[in-house]
Amino acid sequence: MGIWRGKAAVSSGGDWTHGSEIHLKFNSYKSTKKVAPADAEKIGRAYSAAAQMVESALGGLYEEKNADLVRMYFGDKAPRKEIEGVLRLTLNGLKDTSEGNKIFLFTKTSRPELGANTSGKVSSWKREGTDASTQKWAISKRKLPVSSSFEKASGGLDNIEKKYEAYKGRIHLNLFHIKNRQAEEVAITIIHEATHRFAGTGDFGYNDGTRKWYSMTDEERLNNADSYAYFCRDAS
Repeated sequence: MGIWRGKAAVSSGGDWTHGSEIHLKFNSYKSTKKVAPADAEKIGRAYSAAAQMVESALGGLYEEKNADLVRMYFGDKAPRKEIEGVLRLTLNGLKDTSEGNKIFLFTKTSRPELGANTSGKVSSWKREGTDASTQKWAISKRKLPVSSSFEKASGGLDNIEKKYEAYKGRIHLNLFHIKNRQAEEVAITIIHEATHRFAGTGDFGYNDGTRKWYSMTDEERLNNADSYAYFCRDAS
């Protein structure tokens, strides 16, 4: 999976006083490429902003001023306890800056199977054979949380307390997008991927004005990564 390439400082703000750095890894096989200091600094700032957005959204979840946002992103009957559960798992995960909780950076050449236009992914390493050329990446299968207030979707969904399977994956960020996007956009991507990684959300629709976004069911909204990412942005 390559070798260690560096660390990024993570600032503390308000009551958010966890570890001081995140660990970055460039995931090209046997790569000698290093993460540029400017890119590492930008990731650190975006990571800090992401965690602070989630914490702020969690703190204001039950406030009346955010009621319209809850309805917009999660539906008219969205149970806030379930939303709170996803946000808490996400925040706890983002606060874990131990060496084992790495962020991998990829480019269109180092991980072409992820897609050049993909901002981020959560995936895990799957070994198929002993030769490096036969080793492949596999997207982690995630079980989704479900509210007791909704009927289970076809095939069934697991309760949120059983969501730790998501920890098998790793967050991967597109280095090209980091270089060419504003820090807030990178922070939104980090939140999106962190809800996959730490709370097991899925991708049922994206907040880009497409019909799919507006046609999601309430249950899909409750389990949708972009719903949480943009709620955190708007409620922070």
